Amino acid sequence: MFEAKYATNEGVAARNFDPINIPVMKTRLFFSVWIGLLASWSSHLFGQIQPTLGILDISVAGLSTEPAQAASIARAELSKLDRYVIYNREDITYELERKGMVLNDCYAKACLIDVGKAIGVRKMFSGSLEAIDGQILVSFRVIDVGSGQEEHHFVRSYLHLPDQVPLIIQYGLREMFGQPLEETILQKLTRRDNFENSITLPQTTRLNLSGPRMGVAFFGGQLGKTLASDDPGGFNASNVMFQFGYQFEVTYLNEGNFQALFEFVPMITGLDQGKFFPSISILNGLRESRYGWEMAIGPVLNLTREAIGYENEAGDFVPDQTVPEGYKEIRRIDSRGNFTLKSGFVLSVGKSFRSGNLNLPINAFYIPGKEGDHRFGLSVGYNTKR
Repeated sequence: MFEAKYATNEGVAARNFDPINIPVMKTRLFFSVWIGLLASWSSHLFGQIQPTLGILDISVAGLSTEPAQAASIARAELSKLDRYVIYNREDITYELERKGMVLNDCYAKACLIDVGKAIGVRKMFSGSLEAIDGQILVSFRVIDVGSGQEEHHFVRSYLHLPDQVPLIIQYGLREMFGQPLEETILQKLTRRDNFENSITLPQTTRLNLSGPRMGVAFFGGQLGKTLASDDPGGFNASNVMFQFGYQFEVTYLNEGNFQALFEFVPMITGLDQGKFFPSISILNGLRESRYGWEMAIGPVLNLTREAIGYENEAGDFVPDQTVPEGYKEIRRIDSRGNFTLKSGFVLSVGKSFRSGNLNLPINAFYIPGKEGDHRFGLSVGYNTKR
């Protein structure tokens, strides 16, 4: 029975088998797979098509930049963002002329929507730049033509930097669409308390930041002892003295976040003690523009009284142009000596604070000397942005 049943099933299978249907089935399967892939690819392709966007002029008030120039800058920056297919003014004018429409100033929302419908774009871009109260107020918006709604809206005030309008438009558009920004440049465009730099003063390579300086100086070692001594040759004064003067400062390189400085600083020390010690420092250094830190080094020249002499057996200094045989010649500050020009080396570090257009520099200085005759102190001052 089993064998007979098996033979019967085999015969049925044999009768239903048609070798001609095999290639037909394969062809149908191939086309089904191909059509599915094509549909998927087409859906992906059309899903990536960028919306069209029309740009007319940007409204400009109080600046030398023309509306058409501002629009050209915005058009170029929007093209870099690769979000839209941009229609420029020529494209828009041509389409409107074909339909017998005349384009005048068009900044209102209703006008932009009408133009967008007439030329067949999905979005319209509008913006304004206005100089007011020492700043540039920037406003941008993207309007969906179909719904009439604003998809993107951006408003920010920048410093009044007419020469930086292209950079202001670039950063405004990038911020509007959430693109990464260089924070240092944004601060230079927006913060009033930033120090002068190549963005805020692009046409200036040398800045005059001169101003008065005042502070205290401490004298150490034998120099300090002689100043405080009331013995012969001493000055009968304190080794901590008030000083004041004027700093002539020029920034001769002004690039990026750093400025190269040249400083000429005449000072008078000791008037509070009834003394007169003039000095001149000639410094060269760097300032960091973002936070105002600076460092400078250079020579310092001092006019003081100095005597030539020797120490006797008691250890006292004896001023004498003729040093006896067997004694070492000594040169040192002495109230009985002659005026002499002495040189040294000064290292200065400091930080400038900004309040509006007023700079408030605070500096610490150090002048090394022989045998512990070091000098160091602190000075403060002020100057204004020019």
